[in-house]
Amino acid sequence: MPVERRSWQLPSAGSLDRLSLVEDSLEEPGPGEARLRVEAVGLNFADVFACQGLYSATPSGAFTPGLECAGTVEALGPPRGDEAGPRLVVGDRVAVLTRFGGYATALNFDPRYAVPFPAGWSAAEAAAWPVQALTAWYALVPLGGMRAGAVVLVQSAAGGVGLQALSMIESLGGRAIAAVGSEEKRRFLVERRGLAPEAVCIRHRRRFGRQLDAALAAAGAQGLDLVLDAVLGPFFRPAFERLAPEGRY
Repeated sequence: MPVERRSWQLPSAGSLDRLSLVEDSLEEPGPGEARLRVEAVGLNFADVFACQGLYSATPSGAFTPGLECAGTVEALGPPRGDEAGPRLVVGDRVAVLTRFGGYATALNFDPRYAVPFPAGWSAAEAAAWPVQALTAWYALVPLGGMRAGAVVLVQSAAGGVGLQALSMIESLGGRAIAAVGSEEKRRFLVERRGLAPEAVCIRHRRRFGRQLDAALAAAGAQGLDLVLDAVLGPFFRPAFERLAPEGRY
């Protein structure tokens, strides 16, 4: 039986001002699908860009934004026979990746794009995790080829992707150099995330090269093995010029 739900919808991309909350019906989950009662959603730059028409993957015509959400499984569709995702049961609490459609009170999803989240996490924490974590992992490992012992510069290190990257670098046995834009963020990384003060710099457009030299010297490194950069601009060349042989940007 269909269930009533609310969702945020746009008639087409182009302006956040046209977002409206609508009520509609959600069909029962189809073969191999499950239905999620959504408790929290993630908000990313990609969501804003999609609403403004600046994201290439944005659907044409009317759509519901949202690339990630979290909540409780409340219904299962009939088995499809070739399921490769986790075996879910009603009541499971999961984080779900969506190809848009996440900004709703309920949605049907493919279990291959869901993961149970730890019991200690809130739904808000779980909903904020998948896109940022996968972005950081994809940059560091498949693209960056990170290995244990690597010295990695993380730009915007106090942001969502940056914080995920710092945790992954530590787990993978790397050494992070963090660049941030303010003293408040530098203090946060030192006091709350345990980074050494000499490994965190408040980037300055005219001194950034010297700042990196000081951080590399403190780490006993000759160059950067990997750079994860969400800033570019005048900060690109100083970091690029300090790549170690076979380093990746």
